[in-house]
Amino acid sequence: METNKYIALLEEFDASNKLIRLGFGELQNINLGNDFYFLPFQLLSQGFERFMKAYICVGYFNQKQKFPDDKHLRGLGHDLERLRTEITDNYFTDFDRPQFYIDKDFISSNLDLKELLFILSEFGKVSRYYNFDLITGSTKIGINTKECWENFQSKVLNKNDYEKLLDFNISHEVYQKITNHVIIIFKKFISALSRQFIFKCLGQEGLRLSSKIAFDFGKLYENDYGNRDYRKETTKYKETPKKIRDC
Repeated sequence: METNKYIALLEEFDASNKLIRLGFGELQNINLGNDFYFLPFQLLSQGFERFMKAYICVGYFNQKQKFPDDKHLRGLGHDLERLRTEITDNYFTDFDRPQFYIDKDFISSNLDLKELLFILSEFGKVSRYYNFDLITGSTKIGINTKECWENFQSKVLNKNDYEKLLDFNISHEVYQKITNHVIIIFKKFISALSRQFIFKCLGQEGLRLSSKIAFDFGKLYENDYGNRDYRKETTKYKETPKKIRDC
């Protein structure tokens, strides 16, 4: 593997790791006073796309000892569902553990995962400009991903949750319930893909290349998915008050 391409892949895995973590943190920042879903959508759509495209590059290299050409990768576009299918069809290998079948079933069949990936895909492809397309009368207007997101949330919530939303003191519990559900789905997804690296299904080079993100997520199992607070990794939590100097 050429050194410059090896370094480029390392950078992509590192970038995707940071984007996904920040996306989780910004999701956890959503509350009654902050409904800015644009930011976590942007972070997660880019993070998952970059991770899966880097994954495909490694899987392709492991099989053919060369990387896919530009036409092949660009042909996959920004469709996260298409990238997921490319991986499961061609680069997702049995590592002879019961966990493999749990992972394969989840990433192939989980309806919540497919719906969430669809929302992020549409946002990444065209829907981030939905308002401008609507304003200008574009003939290629995308779906309203905010509306799709709200529809997804409505399936997670029950009557009692909607009552809690009316009480400012406990409304955060509802947002936490939604966020936890979504993050658990996404962490199961990224963990399943990451275990392919850990168990060397993508070769020794794959293990070396993705060690950071693979070991961060690949060692998570059923009881580990909903336990981490990612808000501390966001700018909002890292900023420290600055002393105002008298003029």
